[in-house]
Amino acid sequence: MWNFNPLGMWSVASNPKHDEFFVDENRDVAQSLVREVSQNSGDAAREGVSAVKLKFRFGEIGRDEFLNRYLKGLRAHLEACDPGAAAILDGTDPVPYLAIEDFGTSGLLGPYDSDDDDESGFIRFWKRYGDSGKGGVSGGRHGVGKSTIAAASQLRFVYGVTVRADDDEKLLYGQATLKFHRLPGEKGHFDAYGLFSPAGIDEWPRPFKGAEADAFITDFGLDRGAEPGLSVVVPYPSKALTVEKLTAAAVEHCFHQILSGRLIVEIDDQVLNRETIAAAAASALPRLNAAVELSRVVTSDAPPALFKLKSAAVKGTLAADDFDEESLAAIRKAWSDNDIVAVELPVPVRPVGGADEVGTVKLYMRRAAAAEDAHETYVRGRVSVPESPKIIGKTAVALLVADEGAASRILGDSEGPAHSRWIADRVKGSYKSAGDTLRTIRLALRDLHQIAAHTDSPAAIKDALKDFFWTKKPPEKKQKDDQEKEKKKVEIEGTQKDAFEVSRIAGGFTVKRAAVGGSLAAATINVAYDRRRGKPKWRAEDFDLTGGHIAVEAHGDGEFACAPGAVTIAKAKPGFQLKLTGFLPSRDLYVELDIDQPEAADVA
Repeated sequence: MWNFNPLGMWSVASNPKHDEFFVDENRDVAQSLVREVSQNSGDAAREGVSAVKLKFRFGEIGRDEFLNRYLKGLRAHLEACDPGAAAILDGTDPVPYLAIEDFGTSGLLGPYDSDDDDESGFIRFWKRYGDSGKGGVSGGRHGVGKSTIAAASQLRFVYGVTVRADDDEKLLYGQATLKFHRLPGEKGHFDAYGLFSPAGIDEWPRPFKGAEADAFITDFGLDRGAEPGLSVVVPYPSKALTVEKLTAAAVEHCFHQILSGRLIVEIDDQVLNRETIAAAAASALPRLNAAVELSRVVTSDAPPALFKLKSAAVKGTLAADDFDEESLAAIRKAWSDNDIVAVELPVPVRPVGGADEVGTVKLYMRRAAAAEDAHETYVRGRVSVPESPKIIGKTAVALLVADEGAASRILGDSEGPAHSRWIADRVKGSYKSAGDTLRTIRLALRDLHQIAAHTDSPAAIKDALKDFFWTKKPPEKKQKDDQEKEKKKVEIEGTQKDAFEVSRIAGGFTVKRAAVGGSLAAATINVAYDRRRGKPKWRAEDFDLTGGHIAVEAHGDGEFACAPGAVTIAKAKPGFQLKLTGFLPSRDLYVELDIDQPEAADVA
């Protein structure tokens, strides 16, 4: 029986919007659901269990059976909140549902017959929002991630049956997350939340037990049996939830946890484990192939050895002089040889009111074979943090892991409800120098990349976010038009100053012979990385234009020849263009173009 509590004179009405934390233009309902339930299941792992199993299965139940057994008391409230509810409920087809079950977990523990125990996991899951009771290295913090389960239903209600590891009890409950509302012909409003319970409105809403829970398991074909854990049923699942989208979400947000042996995901008949995740990624999200392979190697029985720092904890940003000469040489050789660079980064963690600690973050990196392979993965415990700063560019596949201890704890505390990024303001009152600690971790992959690839560290993070900076001569006046800012001409002396145009593009620049003059044009292009002080820096390995990682493409009529750090153009007709890509987006690029004397041939 479903019941909603009438709002009293002193009640404050609200419409739940917790799920809006988790769905935006970057994350759809499938991604949010997979991220949150995998995290919650991981946090509930039973002691001694290495891998939690999470199962998603689409199914159907007879319409009359469902309406008679599981919808009593709910329909009027659904229709009062959603004008489209009647059309969904009145169909003639069987009722679709999505079953989500976890195994290797403890189930929902704690008292369920009162609100006296503030630590009850059962009460927290079903009757509280904003109170998770979690901390340390656990995934959850805010107690609102479970809202993604109700949001996965078109009508925003769910059922759940749990078997508890401590007393083997089997309990069935349900929750509707609607709006505060008024029923037709009745006075007053009802709360937005309703509960599925055998109790009356004037009783404590206890769960169904034993035989009633067993009947639910049978009706929905669940695999729960007597094994501890939680099984959730989402009736009328969102149309955006499909096997393909759930699979892609599991690959994107859980591949490292799967490879590390902490998680197995089943979606209908497909099993995602350490042996199958690479093939699933190749099919669902091939852009992650290189990232998955990096995680596979570092989580294998023979992971790469971690380079250690000279000091007990890094201060500020990671720098070359934090390593001894032997380690530094080995890091740079590994990068050059396309081997994995692995570093153990100790960071200071200073909780307010507690003893200073040293947390550990592991960094892994290798060169990307192609720009489309480049990817940065940030993992904190059982959670992937998708919106961490992507600042290395298109030359590396990188992985940051903080899966235990003080580093994982401060990162978890700094995350918002969606666990999408690390925010210093969230922890500045609970940790001393929290901003410095988080900055060290956020920029660690960038700094390691600069050390391994022999690049100079930019003085500020904003430098790593710019594309390129043209430095032949400063402009005489400020550009006013945004389009002109994106496409600038290098200042060149002489009558042929407009013969070529230099424009920046992602990962490099183009040089185009403009439609001016009547002569064949020639020029020499020199490139280097700019520096805040001193002359621009050039090294052969950075600017190998003769077959290295810098790609040179030509279009139109003209000739060109490559040398280390330079390209010469000859006999270029209007429209001839060179495209150079593969430079580090994290560096400012110095481009110098010198026009040669025009050739006599007429091209008009």
